[in-house]
Amino acid sequence: MKSENTENLFFRSDIQALRALAVIFVVFYHARLPLFTGGYVGVDIFFVISGYLITSLLVRELEQCGRIDFAAFYARRIKRLLPAAMTVFIVTVVMARMWLSPLEQRELAPSVLYSALYASNLWFASEATDYLAADIHTNPLLHTWSLSVEEQFYLAWPLLVLLGMRVGLVSRHRARLETMMALVFAASLIASLWVMAISQPWAFFGSPMRAWEFAAGGLASTISRHFETLPILVKDLLGATGFGAMVGAVVLFDNRTQFPGFMALVPVTGAVLTLLAGVGGQGRMGQWLNHRVIQTTGNLSYSWYLWHWPILVFAEAVATPPSLIERLGYVLVSFALAGLTFVMVENPIRFSPILTLSSLRSLALGVSLTCSGIGSALFLSAVAKWSLATPDQARLISAREDLPRIYADGCHLPHLVEDSPNCVYGNPMARKTWVLFGDSHAAQWFPALERIAREQGWRLISLTKSACPSVWIMPYNTMLGRDYTECGRWRSAAVRRIAAEHPDLVILANYSSYYLAGPKAVHADQWREGMHQTLRELRRSGAHILIFRDIPQPGFDIPICLSRAAWRNVDIVSVCSFDRDKSLNAEGFELERTAAAEMDGTGALDLSDLLCLGAICSPTMGAHVAYRDSNHLTASASANLAPDLLFRLEKFVPRIQPSSF
Repeated sequence: MKSENTENLFFRSDIQALRALAVIFVVFYHARLPLFTGGYVGVDIFFVISGYLITSLLVRELEQCGRIDFAAFYARRIKRLLPAAMTVFIVTVVMARMWLSPLEQRELAPSVLYSALYASNLWFASEATDYLAADIHTNPLLHTWSLSVEEQFYLAWPLLVLLGMRVGLVSRHRARLETMMALVFAASLIASLWVMAISQPWAFFGSPMRAWEFAAGGLASTISRHFETLPILVKDLLGATGFGAMVGAVVLFDNRTQFPGFMALVPVTGAVLTLLAGVGGQGRMGQWLNHRVIQTTGNLSYSWYLWHWPILVFAEAVATPPSLIERLGYVLVSFALAGLTFVMVENPIRFSPILTLSSLRSLALGVSLTCSGIGSALFLSAVAKWSLATPDQARLISAREDLPRIYADGCHLPHLVEDSPNCVYGNPMARKTWVLFGDSHAAQWFPALERIAREQGWRLISLTKSACPSVWIMPYNTMLGRDYTECGRWRSAAVRRIAAEHPDLVILANYSSYYLAGPKAVHADQWREGMHQTLRELRRSGAHILIFRDIPQPGFDIPICLSRAAWRNVDIVSVCSFDRDKSLNAEGFELERTAAAEMDGTGALDLSDLLCLGAICSPTMGAHVAYRDSNHLTASASANLAPDLLFRLEKFVPRIQPSSF
């Protein structure tokens, strides 16, 4: 991502080097290179640089001219940022049309549109908190969220600086601006911490929650005059401390780090100290930053940031997961594309005499480029819709949207909702009651159980909640970025309701492999004890309890795989089938089966053979697509399993009527 350059008015080689470090951190992190597990902090460093340079430029203009030429300011931003960005956006659309399936193209189109409108951060925040949305981490434009944050910053920051410099006596302009920057810093950081406690994606993607990082750079700019005459030894100490903080964050942070929030203070402080160390000339430590390779990387940092993520995403989409050497190759390809873009797009437009002489022409260019980005998004959406009209592709859209009816009924609870409505299905007046209890991997069995309940004339109660297991643990919710406290409260209320119902059978199902192996995974002993506690609580109701083994996990998105196979005219069985043993969570089921064996009236049921014929699992079940994503059955596939499921249940639950399927 590109921070604002000072162009011919202001240049510091140490800032170019800091850009180089920031982009290397981000690119190497995305390429999954060793020792760069926290490389995402490079974006925070870019934000600090932008705050520093934009504030410096605006203050200088106000002090020299007495005003801010807003047209010229935005004209410079347009020439610097939009040509390269729109080039990458349009090429991404072309690459998507060539290499991605129509289903992927359909899901990519909105992000192209929001990126062109400088609002992709809002789109990705919304998608990251939507349990049913596509996985944003495979979106080739995911990295544009930071560009949108920066472009939103450009809209607000000139007004903020103008207000700060206009308040009070002339001699106190800078002091007033420092105070304003400090207030923005504090207010935004507090907002970031508050939102982090509610929804981490909005704290990560939201501009108001990132403003404190720009303000940190702005504050560094306003106080930089006090650092001009520092001794070389002090500058070296500041630079070394700042560099150490940034590198420490890159090496020690990872995807389990609570970020942003307090932890973001580490790289931000490091960037501020590094900037201040270079005020008035570099110390001895800063001399190595003038190396040609580092300066060249700093020059290419914006284009490299733009190119690296689409290249990595497309590489994984069209081939097997790349090796370390292959990922390094893709990094070099993106760097080469950055060089071409810098020479052929960035510099020619940035220094164009035709545009330099007229701010209005640059503004018109910005409108034209924005329209081209919008047009490319509409084009991709239209051609994807046309391609998805074929029967083979149309059924995959249906599979993606093939959800149990409890989602539409409001009976499968989203993350922040804790109160389950009175969700009763089958025969509401029946004397015998079943309860389905668990997370979305319990909800996927609802169509089969509802079909059985209707046939048997039984009453079925659905108690399910997204990412919330029936096992008595405190899960970590990756979408919220925190402990899932709503889950614990909902589970307790659900158990009380089950006790009041005195059901004949309680069916438990959970996404066990996620809780045992995902981010912030629980220990096996915690899962075992949590299952014991759940079983003890439920047995007090007198109900029989049956634990369903979690279904086989393909490890990839089945509708997308099928869409790609149909698009490329290859055999879906060979491409999208998967190994049964590798896809099952043996550890989780063994823990559950052991817990069930230790308690009367409790059993465990393995239904994986209904989904897999022998050692291989098929992505389809007759005419039905088996999975709607990478780990949930379609409602149609689930309902299709009802006869076989009833046959298994007849062996466990007494007095079930013979099957009439």
